[in-house]
Amino acid sequence: MSKVLAQSGQVQALQKTIRLGVKDTDFLLKLILRSTFEGSELQIASTVMDKLANIHREYLGETDE
Repeated sequence: MSKVLAQSGQVQALQKTIRLGVKDTDFLLKLILRSTFEGSELQIASTVMDKLANIHREYLGETDE
């Protein structure tokens, strides 16, 4: 994902940008809905699903305009 390089005393973080599209977020949301989670995973699953749903709504809003 990211690489850290030391150059002349400075540390630079290089990141490769990976973007999810509307089809990606739709797939992930459907996959999460069909999945089962242990009790300790419920909170993080809910948080991740909320974040994905927000991103997905934003993408849908962009396509409607």
